Amino acid sequence: MPYPTNLVVGTDGITPIYEPHGVWKIWGLHEIFTGHQGDKKYVPKVHDYVIDYETNRAWIVVSIDTTTMLAELKEIEGGLKIKTLQIKDPLIADYRLHQNQLFFVYLDTSVSPYELTVDRKHSVYGSMSHHVQIFRGTKLNNTQEVVSMIYDQYGHLVSQSIPLEKAESAGFTNYAVWSIPPCHTTVDMPDGEIVTVVVYNDQGGVVSIEEMIIVNTGAIRQVDTSVKYITDISLESPYMTEHDPTLMKYPLNVPVRGLNLFGVVHYSDGSKRRLPVDGTKFSVLGLRDYVSTMVGYRIDFDLRYTLGRDEIATNIRNDTNIDMSILGDKFITKHYKGETVEPDNAYNVKLFGYPKWIDDLNGYRMEFFLLNLERSFCIDVTNYVHYNQNRIPFNGLLYGQNQRISISINLKEANITNKDYIHTQVMDIQLQRNGGDKTGYPWSIGFEVNQFPYYGVDNFAHLTTVNQNLKRINISLDETRYDTWLERIWKRTKPLYDELREGEAPEPNYFKILTPRREFEFPISRWNQQLEINDVLDITDNIYVVFFRRTNDTDLFVGISGLPLLPV
Repeated sequence: MPYPTNLVVGTDGITPIYEPHGVWKIWGLHEIFTGHQGDKKYVPKVHDYVIDYETNRAWIVVSIDTTTMLAELKEIEGGLKIKTLQIKDPLIADYRLHQNQLFFVYLDTSVSPYELTVDRKHSVYGSMSHHVQIFRGTKLNNTQEVVSMIYDQYGHLVSQSIPLEKAESAGFTNYAVWSIPPCHTTVDMPDGEIVTVVVYNDQGGVVSIEEMIIVNTGAIRQVDTSVKYITDISLESPYMTEHDPTLMKYPLNVPVRGLNLFGVVHYSDGSKRRLPVDGTKFSVLGLRDYVSTMVGYRIDFDLRYTLGRDEIATNIRNDTNIDMSILGDKFITKHYKGETVEPDNAYNVKLFGYPKWIDDLNGYRMEFFLLNLERSFCIDVTNYVHYNQNRIPFNGLLYGQNQRISISINLKEANITNKDYIHTQVMDIQLQRNGGDKTGYPWSIGFEVNQFPYYGVDNFAHLTTVNQNLKRINISLDETRYDTWLERIWKRTKPLYDELREGEAPEPNYFKILTPRREFEFPISRWNQQLEINDVLDITDNIYVVFFRRTNDTDLFVGISGLPLLPV
Protein backbone atom coordinates (compact mmCIF):
# COMPACT_ATOMS: atom_id res chain seq x y z
CA MET A 1 0.00 0.00 0.00
CA PRO A 2 1.47 3.45 -0.87
CA TYR A 3 2.57 5.58 2.04
CA PRO A 4 4.29 8.98 2.37
CA THR A 5 8.01 9.13 3.02
CA ASN A 6 8.85 10.49 6.45
CA LEU A 7 12.37 11.49 5.56
CA VAL A 8 11.95 14.44 3.19
CA VAL A 9 9.37 16.99 2.08
CA GLY A 10 9.12 18.88 -1.18
CA THR A 11 9.50 22.61 -1.58
CA ASP A 12 5.71 22.85 -1.24
CA GLY A 13 5.85 21.21 2.19
CA ILE A 14 4.24 17.96 0.96
CA THR A 15 5.93 14.56 1.20
CA PRO A 16 6.22 12.41 -1.94
CA ILE A 17 4.71 8.91 -2.02
CA TYR A 18 6.91 5.83 -1.75
CA GLU A 19 5.86 2.19 -2.26
CA PRO A 20 9.01 0.12 -1.58
CA HIS A 21 7.25 -3.26 -1.75
CA GLY A 22 5.05 -2.57 -4.77
CA VAL A 23 5.17 -4.37 -8.12
CA TRP A 24 7.58 -3.34 -10.82
CA LYS A 25 6.28 -0.29 -12.71
CA ILE A 26 6.93 2.13 -15.53
CA TRP A 27 6.69 5.78 -14.40
CA GLY A 28 6.25 8.94 -16.39
CA LEU A 29 9.15 11.36 -15.97
CA HIS A 30 6.70 14.02 -14.78
CA GLU A 31 5.62 11.78 -11.87
CA ILE A 32 9.05 11.36 -10.28
CA PHE A 33 10.11 13.32 -7.21
CA THR A 34 13.14 15.47 -8.07
CA GLY A 35 13.64 17.33 -4.81
CA HIS A 36 11.18 20.11 -5.64
CA GLN A 37 7.37 19.73 -5.57
CA GLY A 38 6.15 16.86 -3.38
CA ASP A 39 2.41 16.97 -4.18
CA LYS A 40 1.37 14.05 -6.44
CA LYS A 41 5.02 13.03 -6.86
CA TYR A 42 6.41 9.54 -6.34
CA VAL A 43 9.68 7.89 -5.40
CA PRO A 44 10.27 4.91 -7.72
CA LYS A 45 11.89 1.60 -6.75
CA VAL A 46 15.20 0.17 -7.86
CA HIS A 47 14.77 -1.53 -11.29
CA ASP A 48 11.64 0.50 -12.14
CA TYR A 49 11.54 2.25 -15.53
CA VAL A 50 11.02 5.96 -16.08
CA ILE A 51 9.81 7.28 -19.46
CA ASP A 52 9.65 10.66 -21.12
CA TYR A 53 6.65 10.18 -23.41
CA GLU A 54 7.47 13.26 -25.44
CA THR A 55 10.98 12.14 -26.48
CA ASN A 56 10.58 8.36 -26.00
CA ARG A 57 13.69 8.41 -23.77
CA ALA A 58 13.72 5.84 -21.00
CA TRP A 59 15.76 5.22 -17.86
CA ILE A 60 16.14 2.45 -15.28
CA VAL A 61 16.33 3.23 -11.58
CA VAL A 62 19.69 1.98 -10.28
CA SER A 63 19.52 3.32 -6.70
CA ILE A 64 17.57 5.49 -4.25
CA ASP A 65 19.35 7.96 -1.97
CA THR A 66 17.78 7.20 1.43
CA THR A 67 18.64 10.70 2.68
CA THR A 68 17.15 12.77 -0.16
CA MET A 69 14.83 10.06 -1.63
CA LEU A 70 16.14 11.02 -5.07
CA ALA A 71 16.44 8.32 -7.72
CA GLU A 72 19.64 7.67 -9.66
CA LEU A 73 18.66 6.99 -13.28
CA LYS A 74 20.58 5.21 -16.01
CA GLU A 75 19.37 5.83 -19.55
CA ILE A 76 18.24 2.82 -21.55
CA GLU A 77 19.96 2.89 -24.90
CA GLY A 78 17.42 3.24 -27.72
CA GLY A 79 14.53 3.83 -25.30
CA LEU A 80 11.54 1.50 -24.86
CA LYS A 81 9.74 0.06 -27.86
CA ILE A 82 6.35 1.76 -27.58
CA LYS A 83 4.25 1.79 -30.70
CA THR A 84 2.62 5.23 -30.91
CA LEU A 85 0.04 6.43 -33.39
CA GLN A 86 0.85 9.48 -35.48
CA ILE A 87 -2.32 11.49 -35.08
CA LYS A 88 -3.28 13.29 -38.25
CA ASP A 89 -6.63 14.69 -39.32
CA PRO A 90 -6.92 12.51 -42.46
CA LEU A 91 -6.39 9.41 -40.32
CA ILE A 92 -9.19 10.28 -37.95
CA ALA A 93 -11.47 11.44 -40.76
CA ASP A 94 -11.19 8.29 -42.83
CA TYR A 95 -9.80 5.35 -40.89
CA ARG A 96 -10.66 2.87 -43.68
CA LEU A 97 -7.68 4.06 -45.74
CA HIS A 98 -5.26 3.00 -43.03
CA GLN A 99 -6.56 -0.32 -41.77
CA ASN A 100 -3.53 -2.17 -43.07
CA GLN A 101 -1.13 -0.04 -41.03
CA LEU A 102 -3.05 0.32 -37.75
CA PHE A 103 -5.01 -1.68 -35.22
CA PHE A 104 -8.48 -0.76 -34.08
CA VAL A 105 -10.61 -1.40 -31.01
CA TYR A 106 -14.24 -1.90 -32.03
CA LEU A 107 -16.89 -0.43 -29.71
CA ASP A 108 -20.46 -1.78 -29.80
CA THR A 109 -22.83 0.49 -27.86
CA SER A 110 -25.95 -1.39 -28.98
CA VAL A 111 -25.56 -3.80 -26.02
CA SER A 112 -25.36 -3.10 -22.27
CA PRO A 113 -22.73 -2.98 -20.98
CA TYR A 114 -20.93 -1.90 -24.15
CA GLU A 115 -18.62 -4.41 -25.82
CA LEU A 116 -14.97 -3.76 -26.72
CA THR A 117 -13.21 -5.99 -29.25
CA VAL A 118 -9.55 -5.56 -30.14
CA ASP A 119 -8.73 -6.10 -33.83
CA ARG A 120 -8.50 -9.89 -34.30
CA LYS A 121 -5.46 -9.41 -36.54
CA HIS A 122 -3.55 -8.11 -33.53
CA SER A 123 -1.37 -10.56 -31.58
CA VAL A 124 0.58 -10.34 -28.32
CA TYR A 125 3.93 -12.12 -28.12
CA GLY A 126 6.01 -13.48 -25.26
CA SER A 127 5.53 -16.29 -22.73
CA MET A 128 5.54 -13.73 -19.92
CA SER A 129 2.42 -11.96 -21.22
CA HIS A 130 -0.54 -12.54 -18.91
CA HIS A 131 -3.30 -9.88 -19.13
CA VAL A 132 -4.11 -6.46 -20.58
CA GLN A 133 -5.82 -3.26 -19.57
CA ILE A 134 -7.21 -0.73 -22.02
CA PHE A 135 -6.80 2.93 -21.07
CA ARG A 136 -8.54 5.95 -22.58
CA GLY A 137 -6.05 8.43 -24.06
CA THR A 138 -2.36 8.36 -24.95
CA LYS A 139 -0.52 9.44 -21.82
CA LEU A 140 -0.41 6.97 -18.94
CA ASN A 141 -0.39 8.21 -15.37
CA ASN A 142 -2.01 7.37 -12.09
CA THR A 143 -5.24 9.19 -13.02
CA GLN A 144 -5.69 7.54 -16.40
CA GLU A 145 -9.15 6.05 -17.00
CA VAL A 146 -9.27 2.26 -17.40
CA VAL A 147 -12.09 1.40 -19.83
CA SER A 148 -11.72 -2.40 -20.05
CA MET A 149 -14.13 -4.36 -17.80
CA ILE A 150 -15.23 -7.94 -17.10
CA TYR A 151 -18.68 -8.64 -15.63
CA ASP A 152 -20.12 -11.86 -14.16
CA GLN A 153 -23.49 -13.38 -15.06
CA TYR A 154 -25.22 -11.16 -12.48
CA GLY A 155 -23.88 -7.93 -13.99
CA HIS A 156 -21.31 -7.34 -11.26
CA LEU A 157 -17.90 -5.89 -12.17
CA VAL A 158 -15.30 -8.64 -11.62
CA SER A 159 -12.09 -7.06 -12.95
CA GLN A 160 -10.64 -4.43 -15.28
CA SER A 161 -7.80 -6.74 -16.29
CA ILE A 162 -8.49 -8.94 -19.35
CA PRO A 163 -6.76 -12.36 -19.30
CA LEU A 164 -5.03 -13.21 -22.58
CA GLU A 165 -6.02 -16.26 -24.62
CA LYS A 166 -3.72 -18.50 -26.64
CA ALA A 167 -3.99 -17.55 -30.29
CA GLU A 168 -5.11 -20.16 -32.79
CA SER A 169 -2.19 -21.89 -34.48
CA ALA A 170 -1.97 -23.89 -37.69
CA GLY A 171 0.51 -26.75 -37.77
CA PHE A 172 2.62 -25.77 -34.74
CA THR A 173 2.46 -25.78 -30.96
CA ASN A 174 1.71 -22.31 -29.65
CA TYR A 175 3.64 -21.40 -26.52
CA ALA A 176 3.88 -17.63 -26.67
CA VAL A 177 1.38 -16.07 -29.10
CA TRP A 178 -1.72 -14.56 -27.52
CA SER A 179 -4.92 -12.80 -28.53
CA ILE A 180 -7.02 -10.30 -26.59
CA PRO A 181 -10.57 -11.60 -26.03
CA PRO A 182 -13.59 -9.27 -26.17
CA CYS A 183 -14.47 -7.42 -22.97
CA HIS A 184 -16.98 -4.78 -21.87
CA THR A 185 -16.99 -1.11 -20.94
CA THR A 186 -19.38 1.53 -19.68
CA VAL A 187 -17.55 4.36 -21.46
CA ASP A 188 -19.01 5.75 -24.68
CA MET A 189 -16.20 6.89 -26.98
CA PRO A 190 -16.41 8.54 -30.42
CA ASP A 191 -14.80 7.28 -33.63
CA GLY A 192 -11.15 8.21 -33.68
CA GLU A 193 -10.71 8.20 -29.91
CA ILE A 194 -7.23 6.95 -28.97
CA VAL A 195 -6.90 4.14 -26.42
CA THR A 196 -3.73 2.60 -25.03
CA VAL A 197 -3.50 -1.20 -24.70
CA VAL A 198 -1.03 -2.19 -21.97
CA VAL A 199 0.14 -5.81 -21.66
CA TYR A 200 1.25 -7.01 -18.19
CA ASN A 201 2.98 -10.10 -16.85
CA ASP A 202 1.50 -12.13 -13.98
CA GLN A 203 3.30 -9.92 -11.42
CA GLY A 204 1.80 -6.72 -12.78
CA GLY A 205 4.91 -5.60 -14.65
CA VAL A 206 4.45 -3.88 -18.00
CA VAL A 207 5.41 -5.97 -21.04
CA SER A 208 4.29 -3.74 -23.92
CA ILE A 209 2.32 -0.56 -24.66
CA GLU A 210 0.43 0.06 -27.88
CA GLU A 211 -2.00 2.75 -28.99
CA MET A 212 -5.09 1.94 -31.07
CA ILE A 213 -8.11 3.76 -32.52
CA ILE A 214 -11.76 3.36 -31.46
CA VAL A 215 -14.24 2.45 -34.20
CA ASN A 216 -17.96 2.32 -33.37
CA THR A 217 -19.66 -0.76 -34.85
CA GLY A 218 -23.05 -0.94 -33.12
CA ALA A 219 -24.81 0.92 -35.91
CA ILE A 220 -23.10 -0.93 -38.78
CA ARG A 221 -25.67 -3.02 -40.64
CA GLN A 222 -24.87 -6.70 -41.08
CA VAL A 223 -24.93 -7.51 -44.76
CA ASP A 224 -25.45 -11.21 -44.11
CA THR A 225 -26.60 -12.38 -40.68
CA SER A 226 -25.49 -15.92 -41.46
CA VAL A 227 -21.87 -14.75 -41.16
CA LYS A 228 -22.29 -14.91 -37.36
CA TYR A 229 -22.78 -18.56 -36.44
CA ILE A 230 -22.26 -20.75 -33.39
CA THR A 231 -18.89 -22.46 -33.33
CA ASP A 232 -18.93 -24.10 -29.91
CA ILE A 233 -20.63 -24.40 -26.53
CA SER A 234 -19.06 -24.86 -23.12
CA LEU A 235 -20.02 -25.45 -19.50
CA GLU A 236 -19.26 -22.92 -16.78
CA SER A 237 -19.29 -23.84 -13.09
CA PRO A 238 -17.18 -23.19 -9.97
CA TYR A 239 -16.51 -26.94 -9.94
CA MET A 240 -14.80 -27.16 -13.35
CA THR A 241 -11.10 -28.11 -13.13
CA GLU A 242 -8.33 -25.95 -14.56
CA HIS A 243 -6.20 -28.75 -16.01
CA ASP A 244 -9.14 -30.42 -17.79
CA PRO A 245 -11.98 -28.10 -18.90
CA THR A 246 -14.22 -31.14 -19.58
CA LEU A 247 -13.97 -32.50 -16.00
CA MET A 248 -16.25 -31.31 -13.21
CA LYS A 249 -15.27 -32.11 -9.61
CA TYR A 250 -18.64 -32.94 -8.10
CA PRO A 251 -18.78 -32.32 -4.30
CA LEU A 252 -20.12 -35.17 -2.22
CA ASN A 253 -23.90 -35.12 -1.61
CA VAL A 254 -24.47 -31.83 -3.44
CA PRO A 255 -27.69 -31.89 -5.51
CA VAL A 256 -27.58 -30.89 -9.17
CA ARG A 257 -29.41 -27.62 -8.50
CA GLY A 258 -26.53 -26.57 -6.23
CA LEU A 259 -23.90 -26.79 -8.98
CA ASN A 260 -24.71 -23.33 -10.39
CA LEU A 261 -24.27 -24.43 -14.00
CA PHE A 262 -24.12 -21.92 -16.84
CA GLY A 263 -23.79 -22.66 -20.54
CA VAL A 264 -21.71 -20.45 -22.84
CA VAL A 265 -22.45 -20.06 -26.57
CA HIS A 266 -19.36 -19.19 -28.65
CA TYR A 267 -19.89 -17.31 -31.93
CA SER A 268 -17.76 -17.01 -35.06
CA ASP A 269 -17.09 -13.30 -34.44
CA GLY A 270 -15.49 -14.04 -31.07
CA SER A 271 -18.49 -12.98 -28.97
CA LYS A 272 -20.05 -15.12 -26.24
CA ARG A 273 -23.46 -15.51 -24.63
CA ARG A 274 -23.97 -16.93 -21.12
CA LEU A 275 -27.23 -18.58 -20.16
CA PRO A 276 -28.32 -20.62 -17.10
CA VAL A 277 -28.63 -24.38 -17.51
CA ASP A 278 -32.31 -24.46 -16.65
CA GLY A 279 -33.76 -26.71 -19.35
CA THR A 280 -34.79 -23.80 -21.59
CA LYS A 281 -31.88 -23.26 -24.03
CA PHE A 282 -29.26 -25.22 -22.10
CA SER A 283 -29.76 -28.52 -20.34
CA VAL A 284 -27.64 -31.43 -19.14
CA LEU A 285 -28.24 -35.07 -20.01
CA GLY A 286 -27.19 -37.68 -17.47
CA LEU A 287 -27.07 -35.57 -14.28
CA ARG A 288 -30.73 -35.24 -13.43
CA ASP A 289 -31.40 -36.22 -9.80
CA TYR A 290 -27.85 -37.62 -9.53
CA VAL A 291 -26.36 -37.44 -6.04
CA SER A 292 -23.31 -39.58 -5.42
CA THR A 293 -22.46 -40.78 -1.93
CA MET A 294 -19.10 -42.34 -2.87
CA VAL A 295 -15.88 -40.35 -3.31
CA GLY A 296 -14.15 -41.12 -6.61
CA TYR A 297 -17.36 -42.13 -8.42
CA ARG A 298 -17.30 -41.01 -12.10
CA ILE A 299 -20.16 -40.23 -14.44
CA ASP A 300 -20.45 -39.12 -18.08
CA PHE A 301 -22.93 -36.46 -19.10
CA ASP A 302 -23.66 -34.10 -22.00
CA LEU A 303 -24.33 -30.39 -22.25
CA ARG A 304 -27.03 -29.64 -24.83
CA TYR A 305 -27.93 -26.33 -26.47
CA THR A 306 -31.18 -26.12 -28.44
CA LEU A 307 -30.95 -23.81 -31.45
CA GLY A 308 -33.61 -21.31 -32.39
CA ARG A 309 -35.10 -21.14 -35.88
CA ASP A 310 -32.81 -18.28 -36.91
CA GLU A 311 -29.60 -19.72 -35.39
CA ILE A 312 -26.91 -21.41 -37.48
CA ALA A 313 -24.15 -23.59 -36.11
CA THR A 314 -21.50 -26.07 -37.04
CA ASN A 315 -21.64 -29.62 -35.66
CA ILE A 316 -25.45 -29.72 -35.53
CA ARG A 317 -26.67 -33.10 -34.36
CA ASN A 318 -30.08 -34.61 -35.20
CA ASP A 319 -31.25 -37.30 -32.79
CA THR A 320 -34.20 -39.30 -34.06
CA ASN A 321 -34.60 -40.98 -30.67
CA ILE A 322 -35.73 -37.74 -29.07
CA ASP A 323 -39.16 -36.19 -29.45
CA MET A 324 -38.53 -33.27 -31.80
CA SER A 325 -41.86 -31.68 -30.98
CA ILE A 326 -40.45 -30.96 -27.54
CA LEU A 327 -36.77 -30.34 -28.20
CA GLY A 328 -36.82 -28.83 -31.66
CA ASP A 329 -35.06 -30.28 -34.67
CA LYS A 330 -31.56 -28.83 -34.11
CA PHE A 331 -29.25 -28.92 -31.15
CA ILE A 332 -25.57 -29.10 -30.22
CA THR A 333 -24.13 -31.42 -27.61
CA LYS A 334 -20.76 -31.52 -25.87
CA HIS A 335 -19.48 -34.35 -23.71
CA TYR A 336 -18.28 -33.85 -20.11
CA LYS A 337 -17.15 -36.01 -17.20
CA GLY A 338 -17.99 -35.72 -13.52
CA GLU A 339 -16.09 -37.03 -10.51
CA THR A 340 -17.32 -37.06 -6.92
CA VAL A 341 -14.82 -35.51 -4.50
CA GLU A 342 -14.63 -34.64 -0.80
CA PRO A 343 -16.28 -31.27 -0.17
CA ASP A 344 -14.22 -28.32 1.05
CA ASN A 345 -15.98 -27.39 4.27
CA ALA A 346 -15.03 -23.75 3.84
CA TYR A 347 -17.21 -23.75 0.72
CA ASN A 348 -19.91 -26.02 2.17
CA VAL A 349 -22.36 -23.41 3.39
CA LYS A 350 -26.05 -22.89 4.00
CA LEU A 351 -28.33 -19.86 3.93
CA PHE A 352 -30.94 -19.38 6.65
CA GLY A 353 -33.63 -16.92 5.64
CA TYR A 354 -36.50 -15.39 7.64
CA PRO A 355 -39.23 -12.84 6.73
CA LYS A 356 -38.86 -9.43 8.40
CA TRP A 357 -41.92 -7.16 8.58
CA ILE A 358 -41.45 -3.71 7.01
CA ASP A 359 -44.87 -2.04 6.76
CA ASP A 360 -48.33 -2.44 5.23
CA LEU A 361 -47.15 -1.05 1.89
CA ASN A 362 -44.12 -3.32 1.45
CA GLY A 363 -45.07 -6.29 3.58
CA TYR A 364 -42.12 -8.54 4.40
CA ARG A 365 -38.57 -8.70 3.14
CA MET A 366 -36.17 -11.58 3.64
CA GLU A 367 -33.17 -11.44 5.95
CA PHE A 368 -30.45 -14.02 5.30
CA PHE A 369 -27.68 -15.48 7.44
CA LEU A 370 -24.82 -17.71 6.30
CA LEU A 371 -23.21 -20.61 8.20
CA ASN A 372 -20.49 -23.00 7.01
CA LEU A 373 -19.73 -26.63 7.76
CA GLU A 374 -16.51 -25.62 9.52
CA ARG A 375 -18.88 -23.79 11.92
CA SER A 376 -16.47 -20.86 12.06
CA PHE A 377 -19.00 -18.06 11.42
CA CYS A 378 -22.63 -16.99 11.46
CA ILE A 379 -23.04 -13.72 9.59
CA ASP A 380 -25.76 -11.51 8.12
CA VAL A 381 -25.44 -11.66 4.30
CA THR A 382 -28.77 -10.10 3.34
CA ASN A 383 -27.14 -7.52 1.07
CA TYR A 384 -25.24 -10.19 -0.90
CA VAL A 385 -28.06 -12.64 -1.64
CA HIS A 386 -29.61 -12.59 -5.13
CA TYR A 387 -32.87 -14.08 -6.39
CA ASN A 388 -32.13 -16.35 -9.35
CA GLN A 389 -33.65 -15.41 -12.67
CA ASN A 390 -35.24 -18.77 -13.37
CA ARG A 391 -37.68 -18.38 -10.44
CA ILE A 392 -40.20 -15.75 -9.33
CA PRO A 393 -38.66 -13.57 -6.57
CA PHE A 394 -40.08 -13.39 -3.09
CA ASN A 395 -43.35 -11.43 -2.75
CA GLY A 396 -43.65 -9.88 0.71
CA LEU A 397 -47.39 -9.29 0.33
CA LEU A 398 -48.47 -12.75 -0.87
CA TYR A 399 -50.34 -14.49 1.95
CA GLY A 400 -51.65 -18.03 2.23
CA GLN A 401 -49.57 -19.47 -0.62
CA ASN A 402 -46.30 -21.36 -0.71
CA GLN A 403 -43.47 -19.44 -2.38
CA ARG A 404 -40.50 -21.49 -3.57
CA ILE A 405 -37.58 -19.12 -4.03
CA SER A 406 -34.20 -19.82 -5.62
CA ILE A 407 -31.37 -17.76 -4.17
CA SER A 408 -27.61 -17.55 -4.59
CA ILE A 409 -24.61 -15.83 -3.05
CA ASN A 410 -21.08 -15.29 -4.34
CA LEU A 411 -18.82 -16.09 -1.37
CA LYS A 412 -16.06 -13.86 -2.71
CA GLU A 413 -18.44 -10.92 -2.98
CA ALA A 414 -19.42 -11.45 0.66
CA ASN A 415 -15.71 -11.63 1.65
CA ILE A 416 -16.04 -15.27 2.74
CA THR A 417 -13.45 -16.71 0.32
CA ASN A 418 -10.82 -15.31 -2.02
CA LYS A 419 -12.22 -17.14 -5.08
CA ASP A 420 -15.46 -16.74 -6.99
CA TYR A 421 -17.73 -19.42 -5.58
CA ILE A 422 -21.48 -19.20 -6.03
CA HIS A 423 -23.74 -21.11 -3.63
CA THR A 424 -27.30 -21.74 -4.82
CA GLN A 425 -30.20 -22.81 -2.62
CA VAL A 426 -33.98 -23.35 -2.75
CA MET A 427 -36.35 -22.46 0.12
CA ASP A 428 -40.10 -22.57 0.68
CA ILE A 429 -41.83 -19.65 2.43
CA GLN A 430 -45.46 -19.33 3.57
CA LEU A 431 -46.70 -15.94 4.79
CA GLN A 432 -49.80 -16.26 6.99
CA ARG A 433 -50.56 -12.69 8.13
CA ASN A 434 -49.00 -9.25 8.52
CA GLY A 435 -46.44 -8.51 11.19
CA GLY A 436 -48.83 -6.58 13.43
CA ASP A 437 -51.46 -9.34 13.51
CA LYS A 438 -50.76 -11.48 16.59
CA THR A 439 -53.77 -13.79 16.26
CA GLY A 440 -51.46 -16.55 15.00
CA TYR A 441 -47.94 -17.23 13.78
CA PRO A 442 -46.99 -14.91 10.86
CA TRP A 443 -44.87 -17.20 8.65
CA SER A 444 -43.23 -20.60 8.25
CA ILE A 445 -40.15 -21.82 6.36
CA GLY A 446 -39.26 -25.03 4.51
CA PHE A 447 -35.47 -25.28 4.41
CA GLU A 448 -35.64 -28.49 2.37
CA VAL A 449 -37.93 -29.49 -0.49
CA ASN A 450 -40.90 -31.49 0.86
CA GLN A 451 -39.97 -30.68 4.47
CA PHE A 452 -42.67 -31.48 7.03
CA PRO A 453 -43.38 -29.87 9.34
CA TYR A 454 -42.09 -26.42 8.38
CA TYR A 455 -40.02 -24.37 10.78
CA GLY A 456 -41.92 -21.51 12.44
CA VAL A 457 -45.35 -23.06 12.98
CA ASP A 458 -46.69 -21.60 16.25
CA ASN A 459 -43.26 -20.18 17.10
CA PHE A 460 -43.11 -16.96 19.11
CA ALA A 461 -40.73 -15.30 21.53
CA HIS A 462 -42.88 -14.01 24.39
CA LEU A 463 -42.06 -10.39 25.20
CA THR A 464 -42.67 -8.73 28.58
CA THR A 465 -41.92 -5.01 28.77
CA VAL A 466 -40.53 -3.84 32.14
CA ASN A 467 -39.70 -0.33 30.95
CA GLN A 468 -38.64 1.38 27.74
CA ASN A 469 -35.26 -0.34 27.62
CA LEU A 470 -35.60 -3.37 29.88
CA LYS A 471 -37.44 -6.37 28.39
CA ARG A 472 -37.90 -9.99 29.38
CA ILE A 473 -37.99 -12.59 26.64
CA ASN A 474 -39.01 -16.22 26.85
CA ILE A 475 -38.07 -18.48 23.90
CA SER A 476 -39.44 -21.76 25.30
CA LEU A 477 -42.28 -21.83 22.71
CA ASP A 478 -44.50 -22.96 25.66
CA GLU A 479 -42.74 -26.32 25.64
CA THR A 480 -42.02 -28.17 28.87
CA ARG A 481 -39.62 -30.77 27.45
CA TYR A 482 -36.14 -29.72 26.34
CA ASP A 483 -35.92 -32.25 23.48
CA THR A 484 -39.27 -31.16 22.04
CA TRP A 485 -38.25 -27.49 22.25
CA LEU A 486 -34.90 -28.19 20.57
CA GLU A 487 -36.68 -30.03 17.77
CA ARG A 488 -39.02 -27.08 17.06
CA ILE A 489 -36.56 -24.21 17.40
CA TRP A 490 -33.33 -25.73 16.06
CA LYS A 491 -33.62 -29.08 14.30
CA ARG A 492 -36.41 -27.92 11.99
CA THR A 493 -33.99 -25.34 10.50
CA LYS A 494 -32.04 -28.36 9.14
CA PRO A 495 -28.60 -27.40 10.46
CA LEU A 496 -25.51 -28.40 8.50
CA TYR A 497 -23.60 -31.57 9.34
CA ASP A 498 -21.04 -33.85 7.69
CA GLU A 499 -22.94 -36.94 6.56
CA LEU A 500 -19.71 -38.95 6.30
CA ARG A 501 -18.53 -38.28 9.85
CA GLU A 502 -21.60 -37.16 11.81
CA GLY A 503 -25.03 -38.55 12.36
CA GLU A 504 -26.36 -35.06 13.04
CA ALA A 505 -25.14 -31.56 13.85
CA PRO A 506 -23.44 -31.18 17.26
CA GLU A 507 -25.95 -30.15 19.89
CA PRO A 508 -25.52 -26.57 21.17
CA ASN A 509 -24.64 -25.76 24.77
CA TYR A 510 -24.96 -21.96 24.43
CA PHE A 511 -27.10 -19.50 22.50
CA LYS A 512 -27.12 -15.78 21.73
CA ILE A 513 -30.16 -13.54 21.39
CA LEU A 514 -29.69 -11.05 18.55
CA THR A 515 -31.85 -7.93 18.69
CA PRO A 516 -31.77 -5.22 15.99
CA ARG A 517 -28.92 -3.46 17.84
CA ARG A 518 -27.35 -5.79 20.43
CA GLU A 519 -26.62 -9.41 21.35
CA PHE A 520 -26.98 -11.29 24.66
CA GLU A 521 -25.36 -14.63 25.53
CA PHE A 522 -26.84 -17.43 27.68
CA PRO A 523 -26.13 -21.09 28.51
CA ILE A 524 -28.56 -23.55 26.93
CA SER A 525 -29.81 -24.43 30.44
CA ARG A 526 -31.75 -21.15 30.42
CA TRP A 527 -33.86 -22.17 27.39
CA ASN A 528 -37.15 -21.96 29.35
CA GLN A 529 -36.36 -19.02 31.64
CA GLN A 530 -37.06 -15.31 31.49
CA LEU A 531 -34.13 -13.61 29.75
CA GLU A 532 -33.47 -9.95 30.46
CA ILE A 533 -32.76 -7.84 27.36
CA ASN A 534 -31.61 -4.23 27.55
CA ASP A 535 -32.76 -2.86 24.22
CA VAL A 536 -35.61 -1.07 22.48
CA LEU A 537 -37.87 -3.52 20.62
CA ASP A 538 -40.90 -3.11 18.37
CA ILE A 539 -43.57 -5.82 18.50
CA THR A 540 -43.14 -6.37 14.74
CA ASP A 541 -39.41 -7.10 15.11
CA ASN A 542 -37.79 -10.50 14.87
CA ILE A 543 -35.18 -11.70 17.29
CA TYR A 544 -32.62 -14.28 16.21
CA VAL A 545 -31.33 -17.14 18.33
CA VAL A 546 -27.77 -18.14 17.36
CA PHE A 547 -26.95 -21.64 18.61
CA PHE A 548 -23.33 -22.60 19.22
CA ARG A 549 -21.26 -25.22 20.97
CA ARG A 550 -18.51 -23.85 23.19
CA THR A 551 -15.35 -25.96 23.50
CA ASN A 552 -12.12 -25.32 25.37
CA ASP A 553 -10.64 -23.23 22.56
CA THR A 554 -13.44 -22.07 20.24
CA ASP A 555 -17.16 -21.56 19.58
CA LEU A 556 -18.76 -23.74 16.89
CA PHE A 557 -21.83 -22.11 15.30
CA VAL A 558 -24.48 -24.73 14.57
CA GLY A 559 -27.62 -22.79 13.67
CA ILE A 560 -29.66 -19.60 13.71
CA SER A 561 -33.43 -19.37 14.25
CA GLY A 562 -35.70 -16.41 13.68
CA LEU A 563 -38.56 -15.74 16.11
CA PRO A 564 -41.34 -13.13 15.83
CA LEU A 565 -42.31 -11.34 19.05
CA LEU A 566 -45.58 -11.87 20.94
CA PRO A 567 -46.32 -9.27 23.68
CA VAL A 568 -47.43 -10.73 26.98
